[in-house]
Amino acid sequence: MPPRKSNLNICDECKKDVGSEDKALVCCVCEKWFHINCQRVTLEDYKFLVKSDDSIQWYCKGCRGASLKLITMLTLVSKRQDQLEEEVKKLNNGMKEFNNKMDTQSSEFHDLMKDVSEIKNGMPAMISEKVSEMIMDKQEEESRVSNMIFFNVEEVKGGNSKESDAILIGEVLDSLNIELERSQLANITRLGRVTENGSKIRPIRVRIENRGKRGEILRNAFKLKGLGKLSKVGIGRDLNQKQREHNANLRKLLEEKRTEYPGQMWVIRRDKIVEQTRVVPPDAVPDAGNHQK
Repeated sequence: MPPRKSNLNICDECKKDVGSEDKALVCCVCEKWFHINCQRVTLEDYKFLVKSDDSIQWYCKGCRGASLKLITMLTLVSKRQDQLEEEVKKLNNGMKEFNNKMDTQSSEFHDLMKDVSEIKNGMPAMISEKVSEMIMDKQEEESRVSNMIFFNVEEVKGGNSKESDAILIGEVLDSLNIELERSQLANITRLGRVTENGSKIRPIRVRIENRGKRGEILRNAFKLKGLGKLSKVGIGRDLNQKQREHNANLRKLLEEKRTEYPGQMWVIRRDKIVEQTRVVPPDAVPDAGNHQK
């Protein structure tokens, strides 16, 4: 799948042109082009894909997860259909063995067959609906991926709110020693309606295109806890409704784990609750030389 020579081919990762001499691949799902370096594809794998026919598909990192979920879902649907067919087969054998009793059971059997038929007929629509839902969720996640949410940042009354908020966000980043030009802070927006008495501080949504800077901000956000008036400021990703619900369930399970096993350290890592290994300080390890005979 070598790139075609066209001025319309742009790498969806780095946003640079994909020339006829560039080593690039096109995703079989989103049909977008990517330089192999942007997707961390080895030169050996690239050469293999170029020589292969269309029976070998390549997916970009963004579509890979959704594709695996779809394949898993289709496998489960196929397995469920096989189970239903096996159940129907058993019922048909039962009809032959107990034909003399079927008069009283015919109505129940007819209803069951009707349900099975409805399930079979509805499967294509169910799959199509699920795929559309997954694609929409993915698109929404991508539209939010560059956004960050700042909580409990003082909200000034009157004046230019966006200008004041930009200054406040700049102060937060400066306190974390994050070097980020103010021009890189885009679409600064307060979320929600202003309350009558102004008692509720609305969160601020900021778009930061630099992925490295977003990661640096999240890694250092904990330092705000000891910085006076900024101690209540929190920073997080811009999550959609499903992601927020998933995170809330994870936090609930985390608290249950900590309550059930108080002597162990449980944390959330990569959407999973895992036990954190305790690090023993060097000065707590006995000196082996003191125990020699």
